[in-house]
Amino acid sequence: MHLRIVLNILLIWCAASCTTPSPTPNPSDAQLQRQALETFDAALARPALEKTVTDFAALREAVDGWARAAQGQDAQALTSAKAAFETAFLTWQRVELLQLGPLGAATQVTAGEGLRDEIYSWPTTNLCRVDSALVANTTPDDAYFATALVTSKGLAVLEELLFNQSTANACLPNATINTNGSWAMLAGSPALQERRKAWALGVARHLEATARRARDGWSAPGGFGDKLTQAGAMGSVWRTPKDGLDDVYAGLFYADRWVKDFKLGAPAGITPACMAQSCPALAESPRAGLSTKALVENLVMTRAIFTGSFEQTSSAVGFDDLLVERGAGALKDEMLQKLDAAVAAARALQRPVAVAATEDLDGLQALHAAVKAFTDLFKSQFVTTLSLKVPKEGAGDND
Repeated sequence: MHLRIVLNILLIWCAASCTTPSPTPNPSDAQLQRQALETFDAALARPALEKTVTDFAALREAVDGWARAAQGQDAQALTSAKAAFETAFLTWQRVELLQLGPLGAATQVTAGEGLRDEIYSWPTTNLCRVDSALVANTTPDDAYFATALVTSKGLAVLEELLFNQSTANACLPNATINTNGSWAMLAGSPALQERRKAWALGVARHLEATARRARDGWSAPGGFGDKLTQAGAMGSVWRTPKDGLDDVYAGLFYADRWVKDFKLGAPAGITPACMAQSCPALAESPRAGLSTKALVENLVMTRAIFTGSFEQTSSAVGFDDLLVERGAGALKDEMLQKLDAAVAAARALQRPVAVAATEDLDGLQALHAAVKAFTDLFKSQFVTTLSLKVPKEGAGDND
């Protein structure tokens, strides 16, 4: 009887004080996490945003040259503007992975301002809205861009204005500008090209201004970058450095949702967005044909964020070092191998995604599989090993 009482007392005492203690952050983990944030900010994010401003300024200057050139004497100016667009567009494809802070969605990441969609809203666009504005002779000034939906401004719109030199529009046949004859009247006059030039210049100016806002919001003293590298410090909006890495991971999730699903899965007929064998019309960059080059830049930036550097081997601190710190060196090696294979497959495609969806569907689907091999690990073992928070857009996504 006494023994039973003693045992009961011991059980009660153990229930209160013998439970497994909650894991406490390892100081070395926190230090390495902070180093990873510092590397991400200084070596990747700031230089990418600075280059974007430089290239968007050159793009605006080139479009201005085209807008000023007289019809019939503007072919070379248009060629220069297209070349500047390609440079700026591919520079932006690396920044696409930085969807946090000024570029991140306000409802999804800390201090998000949604500037990414101001610059590039793809895959959601409304080019018909721009053609309707051409008919209405709307002035593409600051007042317009301050209120217009993101789907009718940005890089996708500028691509259409620069690379579509036909007299066709992007609206459905039953759209008002087609049924009332207003587009046909504009298309048959020199005014169409002049209005396209004016609109292209307005869009280019807005792109440059928005890129500067993003750069300054991140890189100015006391800006987002400074705050991110102080994650976990007293007064920080992030309780721990790991919380800051959660936002970096949310941006990195672009590789799964946009690259795998939108850029590859949809045109390759793999996702529900396409109900046919393939859907070339769902490919990115339909006019300039830069979709495959964009994929390469997306994946190269993904690797750089994973390792902390664009170099193949580097001492920079990245997510790969955090895996090693947790004893997951084998997982790090496997993820790098899968990611390098995906980059190599993207480089090997050598044709726009829309063309590959028709002429090399097997190759396009193989590239999708190569990217998926990486993102499958990225959404499972990688998350659990580093205790990362999956963003809302990735919750429940098991494909």
